[in-house]
Amino acid sequence: MNHYDWPGNIRELINRVRRAMVMCEKFLISPVDLGLERRTNSRMQVTLNEARDSAEASSIRGALAQSRGSVSMAARQLGISRVSLYRLMEKHGISKR
Repeated sequence: MNHYDWPGNIRELINRVRRAMVMCEKFLISPVDLGLERRTNSRMQVTLNEARDSAEASSIRGALAQSRGSVSMAARQLGISRVSLYRLMEKHGISKR
């Protein structure tokens, strides 16, 4: 955290910590959860399908965290059916907790 430039100042820090609290699946928040992982010069090329899958899984985890594991509430929040959410959870290997 000390080596990051923090162009958004304290607001950016607060927003990143809040997001990490919701999205983190572990007990402790890591630099990856804050989006502060060190960047390398050899950036990996990501396909559109990989980006979609990543965003989809992230949205599902966030909705489940906000709904405290309630699949019905998470599905409503995401604007999809409960059955669709269960299928997506299986696709991405996400459990209810």
